Parts: sequence; structure tokens; C-alpha cells
Amino acid sequence: MTGYDADEIKKRKDEWRKRMAAQYASYRYKTLRGLVSGYYEMQENRIAMENRFRVLKEVADFNPALVKKQEDYFKLLRKEETKRAKDIEDAIKDIPIYRDYLEGIHGLGPVLSGCLIAYLQDPKRFDTVSALHRYCGVSSIGGQPQKKHMGNHVDYNPKLKTLMFKIGTSFLKAKNEKYRKIYDEAHAKYEARGKWSESNPTGNKNKLHLMFRSLKSVERIFLQHLWVTWREMEGLPISEPYIFGPGGHDKSHYVKP
Repeated sequence: MTGYDADEIKKRKDEWRKRMAAQYASYRYKTLRGLVSGYYEMQENRIAMENRFRVLKEVADFNPALVKKQEDYFKLLRKEETKRAKDIEDAIKDIPIYRDYLEGIHGLGPVLSGCLIAYLQDPKRFDTVSALHRYCGVSSIGGQPQKKHMGNHVDYNPKLKTLMFKIGTSFLKAKNEKYRKIYDEAHAKYEARGKWSESNPTGNKNKLHLMFRSLKSVERIFLQHLWVTWREMEGLPISEPYIFGPGGHDKSHYVKP
């Protein structure tokens, strides 16, 4: 008979519990982190099941009654997700950075705000806004965006990189005037570079590439605003972004929180 014996299984479970305990011991908002993890796990599983079912109902000869039964089940899962989202909202309502700042940003709802706080936890972790950018996966390193490379260690938090994309697109959908203006200005700047070629390596490969790099500008500036505001609220020192210091960019382009 193959497989692990009972003692080996118990040992691995105990090791996993110890890792989780050590991980959560470092969190400032432990309950919030647990709620966010549970929310996204539930959502990812529900989406995966729905996607599989769309194919199965076409190829497995499910009768209408069975299809309806399964669709009703997915509705129940969505309702449960809504309850989990309300739990996240309740957990963050008294956290100062949410109550006094994030809650007032148009297009940034309680779930996105809760996820952001849960993943970042504490502004003390980031001495510079560049460190925050890098952790969130929105930096440019050697002129190239941060991304996964086979065989190399990931130098950012993948969940945060995905979250930042959601936040950026949410601002555009909600027509947030401040961040929409930043997007439009970045879009015009990058569009002026023309189409990518070997002789024009800073050009745009396609419309999607143009959209992503324009959106990245929104994400970076939003994180800059969050970093300054959060650290000021907690009495921590702040510094100007690298691009306006050693980077030598025109300070008239600085967008205040």
C-alpha cells in the first residue's frame, strides 16, 4: 500500500499549524486577514465550480431540473460571499486608515479596502514608498515591470499585485475624477510613444499593453497617497518619492493625496 501513514500525516498537519501560527503572530489585524483569506478562497472555489459546470451542462446531458438545482446552489454561495463581505466591512469600520481615509475614496469599497489593509497590515513595514511599490508588484526594475520568471523567486506579493489591478480598474469604472485624470494623462503620454519595435523598445505592443501601463501609473500614485497618509496618521516620517528626488522629475507633476 502506498501513501503516507497516519503519523506522517499528523506530523505534516502539525507543521502546517505551526507555520500558520507564526505567520499570523506577525499580523496587526489578525481577524481581518483571516476573513479576507476565507472570502477569496470561497470566491475562487465558487468561480472555478461555475466555470466547470458551464462546460459540464453542455457535454454531460444534464436535464433542466438538475441544471436549475446546481444554479440555485451557486446563488446560495454568492449570498454567503455577500455575508463574508459584510464581515470584512464590520471588521474595518473602526480602523483609522479606513474610517478617516479609504472610506472616503470614490470607487474603493469596503472589500477592496479590507483586503488592502489585511495584506499590508502596518505602514511601519515600508520605510519608503518605493518599498511599498515593490512589495505590491507595481515597480519598474531595469525598465521592466515586475513579473514571475520561471526558476526565480517572486520579489512581490502576487495577491497584492492582483488587488492593485482590481483597485485601479474600480477607480475607472466608478469614474473617480482624480485617478481618472491620472490615467488619461498617462495614457496620452504612453500612446505618444507609438508602436513597439526593436528600434522603439519603449513603444506599445498593443492596446491592452497601453491600458496596463497607464493603469499602473494610477496604482503607483494611489499607493503613494496611501503611504503618505497612513504614515502621517501614525506619526511616522515620510519622504518625497524617488522620482522627485534623485530621479529628477519635475515636482509640479506631484499629485497630492
